[in-house]
Amino acid sequence: MRPAAAATTIPTLAAALWAAGCAPIGPRPPGPTGGQYQEFAPHYPFIPVRVDIHPATRLGRDARGNAYIRVYLQFRDRWNDNVKTIGRFKVHLFADGVEQMHWDEVNLSDDGTNNDHYDPVTGMYAMNLYDLPEWLAARAPPPDRSAETPAPEAPGPMSLRVVFILPGPDGPEEMTDDYYLRP
Repeated sequence: MRPAAAATTIPTLAAALWAAGCAPIGPRPPGPTGGQYQEFAPHYPFIPVRVDIHPATRLGRDARGNAYIRVYLQFRDRWNDNVKTIGRFKVHLFADGVEQMHWDEVNLSDDGTNNDHYDPVTGMYAMNLYDLPEWLAARAPPPDRSAETPAPEAPGPMSLRVVFILPGPDGPEEMTDDYYLRP
């Protein structure tokens, strides 16, 4: 190839490859199961063996001032690496060892729900849990820090428990993790 041809061919090829790599990716059609999964493929090596409530979990408020708990969940495989998963989980709130409430079950076996909650940057699932008890909602930081008032006493140490149900060929497997909420 002549130097002049190489000078125009290489940048043109690079631009074409860059444009192809930057093409927008639309929604993917559901797979052969219609977006619902019942279990992992046999001998799949990246099945989660542990669920963790990540320390980034915290109390917060949305733009309208509604209090929530932002929960971050990590699923880890046998090599202790983050993995995406299918399955169902429910989060429970405890105070002084007594269950105060729980939120509706989240079904990660549904494509849409799974992708709505998964953050590929952190490798974690995240969601805001609303409808907190008044004593806990009052402890969430106010949108305007100058309006901060003393929070009511919690009825004891506060913790979250996640109960995750992993589907499998031998029946469901349950995993749990507990996390103490900072006041």
